[in-house]
Amino acid sequence: VHMKHFLRRRITSGFGLVPAAELPKSVIVQHAGSDQRYELSVRWDANGTSESEWTIPREAKLGEYQVYFSATRKDLGGGRWAAGNFRVEQYRVPLMRGTLRPPAQFLVSPSEVPIDLHVGYLAGGGAATLPVKLHYQIQPRYVSPFEGFDEFVFSNGKVREGISRGLQEQEEGERDQGAQEQGEKVEVHSLDLTLDRTGSARATVTGLHKIEKPEEIWTELEFQDPNGEIQTVSSRIALWPADRVVGIRQDSWVSNKDALKFQAAVLDLAGKPVTDAPVRVDLFEHKTYSHRKRLVGGFYAYEHLSEVKRIKTACEGKTDRRGLLLCTTTSPVSGSIILEASTTDRAGRETRAHLEIWVAGKDEWWFRAGNDDRIDILPERKRYEPGQKARFQVRMPFRKATALITIEREGVGELLVKELSGKEPVVEIPVKGAYAPNIFVSVLVVRGRVGGVQPTALVDLGRPAFKLGIAEIKVGWKAHELNVKVTSDRQVYKVREKAKITVSVRAADGAPPPRGAEVALAAVDEGLLELMPNQSWQILAAMMGQRRYGVKTSTAQMHVIGKRHFGLKALPDGGGGGRQITRELFDTLLLWKGRVFLSDQGTGTVEVPLNDSITSFRIVAVASAATALFGTGSTAIRSTQDLMIFSGIAPVVRQGDSFRSTFTLRNASEKPVEVQVSARVKEIANSLKPESLHLASGESKEVAWTISVPLGVDALSYEVEAKSTDGLVDRMAVKQKAVPAVAVRPFQATLTQLEGDLRVPVERPGDALPDRGGLRVAFSPSLLGSLSGVEDYMRSYPYTCLEQEVSRAIVLHDRKGWQFLMSELPSFMDRDGLLKYFPACLYGTDELTAYVLAVAKEAGLEIPAALRDRMMAGLRAFVEGRVIRYSSLPTADLSIRKIAALEAISRYGGFDGRLLSSITIEPNLWPTSAVIDWFNIVERTPDLPDRAGRMQEAEQILRSRLNFQGTTMGFSTERRDFLWWLLVSTDGNAARALLSLMDSPAWREDIPRMARGALGRQLRGRWDTTVANAWGVLAMEKFSKAFEREPVSGTATASIGGRSQSLDWSSNPKGRVFDYAWPNQRAELTVRSGGTGKPWVTIQSLAAIPLKEPFSSGYRIEKAMAPVEQQAQGSWSKGDIIRVRLEIEAQSDMTWVVVNDPIPAGASILGTGLGRDSRLATRGEKREGWLWPVFEERSFEGFRSYYEYVPKGSFALEYTMRVNSAGTFQMPATRVEAMYSPEMLGEIPNETIRVSPGGDRK
Repeated sequence: VHMKHFLRRRITSGFGLVPAAELPKSVIVQHAGSDQRYELSVRWDANGTSESEWTIPREAKLGEYQVYFSATRKDLGGGRWAAGNFRVEQYRVPLMRGTLRPPAQFLVSPSEVPIDLHVGYLAGGGAATLPVKLHYQIQPRYVSPFEGFDEFVFSNGKVREGISRGLQEQEEGERDQGAQEQGEKVEVHSLDLTLDRTGSARATVTGLHKIEKPEEIWTELEFQDPNGEIQTVSSRIALWPADRVVGIRQDSWVSNKDALKFQAAVLDLAGKPVTDAPVRVDLFEHKTYSHRKRLVGGFYAYEHLSEVKRIKTACEGKTDRRGLLLCTTTSPVSGSIILEASTTDRAGRETRAHLEIWVAGKDEWWFRAGNDDRIDILPERKRYEPGQKARFQVRMPFRKATALITIEREGVGELLVKELSGKEPVVEIPVKGAYAPNIFVSVLVVRGRVGGVQPTALVDLGRPAFKLGIAEIKVGWKAHELNVKVTSDRQVYKVREKAKITVSVRAADGAPPPRGAEVALAAVDEGLLELMPNQSWQILAAMMGQRRYGVKTSTAQMHVIGKRHFGLKALPDGGGGGRQITRELFDTLLLWKGRVFLSDQGTGTVEVPLNDSITSFRIVAVASAATALFGTGSTAIRSTQDLMIFSGIAPVVRQGDSFRSTFTLRNASEKPVEVQVSARVKEIANSLKPESLHLASGESKEVAWTISVPLGVDALSYEVEAKSTDGLVDRMAVKQKAVPAVAVRPFQATLTQLEGDLRVPVERPGDALPDRGGLRVAFSPSLLGSLSGVEDYMRSYPYTCLEQEVSRAIVLHDRKGWQFLMSELPSFMDRDGLLKYFPACLYGTDELTAYVLAVAKEAGLEIPAALRDRMMAGLRAFVEGRVIRYSSLPTADLSIRKIAALEAISRYGGFDGRLLSSITIEPNLWPTSAVIDWFNIVERTPDLPDRAGRMQEAEQILRSRLNFQGTTMGFSTERRDFLWWLLVSTDGNAARALLSLMDSPAWREDIPRMARGALGRQLRGRWDTTVANAWGVLAMEKFSKAFEREPVSGTATASIGGRSQSLDWSSNPKGRVFDYAWPNQRAELTVRSGGTGKPWVTIQSLAAIPLKEPFSSGYRIEKAMAPVEQQAQGSWSKGDIIRVRLEIEAQSDMTWVVVNDPIPAGASILGTGLGRDSRLATRGEKREGWLWPVFEERSFEGFRSYYEYVPKGSFALEYTMRVNSAGTFQMPATRVEAMYSPEMLGEIPNETIRVSPGGDRK
């Protein structure tokens, strides 16, 4: 992601530069859901401009990312300057563009609407004879306020008189009131069409009814894109009841029965005022009656009665030249009233708007609504250009007055004084360019004492008086605008040619820009812009955003070029072998040059190298000059050739899938051709049968081969070649990612120290998939080096809260990652100094803060002193009761949490015995984790009263709870020791006990047995939680240093079934890993060591075992798939749309839960909000339950939803997908798991999905 940043201060005279001392030193890129942050350094030039580039990590989450700067002054933007946002998504780049064109004129009460459709290739030419579908739906239209009439409500229909009833149930928490219930269903109509030879067609929407308020036709054009995806383009077509709109607004937020002021406006459909339009405003009274009643079963309902009745005509007249009717009247009723404005056009068609307001009675306000010192200042026009004069009418109640006129915005700018007369109370202001985009004019009129009016004992009617009014006007941008023209040496190119781009920049008056002008130039695939336009290129519009009154502010604007493309990525140069190259470079960004300096005449030239994509490219130049001049210009070029191949293969498939890999051939020449198409896949031994095609001029056809993905491959490499009989050739090379449907995972692991020979009987699990997995034997000279299973687990761990990132850095000895975490730590800290799991959380927690302090000290990692002191101060305040943090669960765990906080404080020498005053010391009643914390506190506090006795008591409790079963260490209190919400597990207790007791002479003989016992607790080569793995690695490191001092030499050998592998310790001092395939039958693995020392060996059993039955250990899952659109009942076909519903039952409250559901290869999840999405298909999706996801990911592999908190009970979620490929698709299990309680999970197997070609669209 390439970024160029402009930082300016908004001042009353326009723009200013931010002082060097206040310039931010870094820019933050932050994921909007998880708040995962990345910090990039920036360097600013003298003009307040800088560049930065962010390489998207492979593990980056999908979704929206926000870009901002941390402000050096907190009064500027609340501590941060927002700079922009972008999205990281998985998508396929469109190769076609679709358009829907309604009639150009406004549609007023039509009976039918013709719509012109067109689908064409981005490389040029129409999609001849392409089958398409048009979906449409009639729906209400919201009329947004027109420019200059911002506070008006327009044409929202007539008021319905009468009585209506409503019933709202409350089932005492059992039923979800926040669920998205469906309203009445609106019919969706569909038309099947075939485009003509030019890629065009005309459809007609018929049977339209007469409308009383604005409506719209939501239209969606659905077509098969050559990229293999069925895509949708949409458009809104407005329908109007009349050729004008009426609006109404309240004059003030305070309305009184005796002084009810409001305005009505009539505009044409282009937003221009209509003069002399008849308007009538009626007044309605609105009353609501509510009462609660008991239902059967102990439930309650609130029944509402709503009554609306007409009271009178409040105002009637014709609009002035501004299109306004100003009304002042009285209201016979108070409370909630509705004002309804109506007007008719010249054809007698009526349109109405209504507004509900609150009117106070005389005795309901402590001040009178009209008793103020404000007056109206009315501008002659709402918008002016620099150089014009703005005229304002001052509605003052004085015959003569002196006016103090000020120009205001971020502060007070200019001022002048003028004498005003009641005969012509008008002021004129010259409009300057610096006033853009808007300015406020304040007029304070002062009248002196009136002669001849004497004061009385009660009132002084002749006293001096003043009135104040403020008006806003919009000002044109010409003073800040640069006109940018981008041209190319030609419009059409061949692949890998170079385009010569010329940029010419002029000021608004046609003069060259100031010296030092520059442009940022980007060349981007227009297919990417079809998905989402890049609004950040409109730099002038961003800088000219409307400014608030009297607020000092600053702005930072950036533009982002390039998105993460998970489809066909660029490959290294190669292929061809002759004159025809093999097309394999398909990146969506051709070029980014952040700084192209222009000549004194404002011109510059850039050479843009094209890649292998056959499409169109948008060349954009964003210009800047001096402090306040900006502009944007662009042009489009395209690459083409006579014979083209387009890839429509699925971006990701699963091993074991069998599907149709589709490619589209297009003849762009002016004559018909006979084409021979051949293809091969490097990873598949069987050759693919060549295909022969006849292509007319402009015609395209699909060719497909059935591909079965072999097991054990990571990708499929396609090479496709098309040759015509008259010499036209195209070659393409693309890759398709392959992932396992059932992952190979360790199902058993053994770690032992070799003393002679070790014989282990082995056999492939009966339900494991053949040719997958096997045996892994890892030799290590020390215990520390034998924890490969732990490292593999933590390296591939998918979640990224602060605790998990800290634990990962410790397990992997990632010093760089730790330093990055420390730089990010302030964003995870709340105002009390406690750490939060994610920056978006409102409050930090004591258990996380204590863990980070304790584990960092144990690992020898530094926390910056200032941050460490804040964290320790926060923990002290928590222990003393000055900071309150409630437990995640309603349990009596306060003493346990305080002991853990004190243990962390004691590691840094900050323990004070007086802090124990709020804790009842009863270690025999505490869980094991608290006993270990207490032991550590006593050991580190020499001056603690009765220290020896307390330490002896803690040791006795630990020894009494320890038990060994074979080689596994356990605790007698394990059932109540697992406190997941406090980051405590029994595996973590075993590791921490080993760490705490290792230096005690009384325990020295027990330590080796405890180390083996702690290792024996591993399951599948790792401990249970990320926290336990961090403590476990630290414990094994300490044990290795203290007890493993004899060097290892000689050789080590592992053999099974006649295959033997050996290592020489002199050549491999750090050890080595050997992999073996599963034997065909039960066999014996023999491992032996020959030499000195006692090496460690880890034996892992790796297998892919598919889930056959639902598994529930905390979560029960039910899944249903229902058709939204289905071609053949009872079976799935290419193009079908499926609604997936997941119903999940949680057996207990849990924090941080993830729902992961797979989709078949090639399918696309709708609802992403990208440009080729269908809104009609996703209508009706429901969510049920008292929870909402923190964020969601829609990837090529599946749907994933993250929840910060899931309470006990049931919830449901739905999403919609479209199947784009035909074949048989393997499906992994659907899984729900708690991130901090690994044993809390649920899984259900998914059946293989079979998709037929169906009614193929080509």
